[in-house]
Parts: sequence; C-alpha cells; structure tokens
Amino acid sequence: MNINGLLVHANPKRISDVAERLATLDGVEVHEMTDDGRFVVTVEDVGGNDPGDAVLEIHRMDGVLSAALVFHHKEEDESADTPAARD
Repeated sequence: MNINGLLVHANPKRISDVAERLATLDGVEVHEMTDDGRFVVTVEDVGGNDPGDAVLEIHRMDGVLSAALVFHHKEEDESADTPAARD
C-alpha cells in the first residue's frame, strides 16, 4: 500500500474544472475543497498504477497552481511473506 497526501492549490476560477479532472484519475480522492482553490487530496496505488505518475499529472494539470506532497506512507504487502504465499 502506498498513500500520498497532497495539498493542491488551483486557480479559484478553475475550481470546478480541476475537481472534475481529479475525479477521473485512478486512486485519487478529494477529501476537502475550499472556495479559494485549495484541495486536500490522497493518491493511492490501485490496480497497479504508479501514484507518482498521478502526482505528476496533478501538478501539470491546467488550472493547478501547485501540488505539494505533504504526507507519504508505504507498507510492504505482508501477505507475500507468508509461507503459504511463497508456495
């Protein structure tokens, strides 16, 4: 599991456009949004996607002024280390 927390700041005139595009990205969830264009977003690795790619895509998104990584958590899949998983 790989979770990235971002603070995204968008042009206040483009909030709805940015929110719509964020909703289309796999593993991306918007948790909070303010009227002045700030978003609290998490990016998780789902379905084999690379969350780093999603973070870069958000950073480059039209209407986004900045995307700052403020949290990162990674856990190895412990089920792969069990004897049953190795057999």
